[in-house]
Amino acid sequence: KNKTILQHKYSLYNNMISMDRTQPTTNSTAVANKPKSNPEFKYRGNVTLASNIYGLQTSSAHKPIYQYHIRFLDSDGMDLPSEFRTFPIVKSCQTKLSAEFGSDYIISDKFLWAFKKVSDRFSACANYGNKPYYMEIDLIYELTVNKDTFTSNEKAGAFLQYLNVWIDNYYQNNGYISSNRKASFYHPNSKETIESTNSFKKKVTFDVFQKIKTSINLYEGNTLKLLIANGSLVHRVDSVLTQIDTKNHKFNNGILGCVVMATYGKKRTYRITSINYDETPLSTFKNERGEAIAYADYFKNRYGLKIKDLK
Repeated sequence: KNKTILQHKYSLYNNMISMDRTQPTTNSTAVANKPKSNPEFKYRGNVTLASNIYGLQTSSAHKPIYQYHIRFLDSDGMDLPSEFRTFPIVKSCQTKLSAEFGSDYIISDKFLWAFKKVSDRFSACANYGNKPYYMEIDLIYELTVNKDTFTSNEKAGAFLQYLNVWIDNYYQNNGYISSNRKASFYHPNSKETIESTNSFKKKVTFDVFQKIKTSINLYEGNTLKLLIANGSLVHRVDSVLTQIDTKNHKFNNGILGCVVMATYGKKRTYRITSINYDETPLSTFKNERGEAIAYADYFKNRYGLKIKDLK
């Protein structure tokens, strides 16, 4: 929260790297010197320790939670590949799912959790891209909270999976954005902008967001606890487009491996693994329905964005 401290830390980091480059050594690692200890110092007061891990209480009075497995099938009854976007299918079947499992069900990947028990296999059909797709849902576990819940590896894992998915849904429903790290989220309204100068005397601007990471897990004695870790997420403000020189590929190696954040949609983050200079926004690729579509048309239809430079 303290903008001055963040600026000071970044300034120290730049100075450290700058000093390191002046050293006649092949080792580019900057190591801070450990302060000298004072063996005569003795602290005789009380020490208070604080933890970011909180114990959770459970009650057997709660109604059970039912976990189901979902199969996504094409019109031939074959399982859809893992890269297929199943969200449109789920969205199309929302009314049927609510009628069968109640309005408070949760879906993540190929699992569904609900407070309503459906013993028989539930099937639903969705039309997507003028093609029929199917969901087949089968009951796996009945999860209840008792002394044996967390002694069974399978049921304990299923229960913990549900709790962590529930937390993820809570953050997403309250405007938080996933930072593509497990159970790690940030809120766009928590932004602080910092301007500084790097070791090359160039002005750089960063957006710093408050980040929070939570997870529920089992600790010693099968004790259920919640971990809450606060941190910061730092984004450079400049665009990747300004870092690419299409003539001599000068910045190619510099941006490979970098993580970037999209300015559209859910503002997801992606890692740059390669750059293809042989294609343009007019080049086509196959979408999840197996149809060829140009990149420019995809961004226009999906996000309402118009790509200006089509070359």
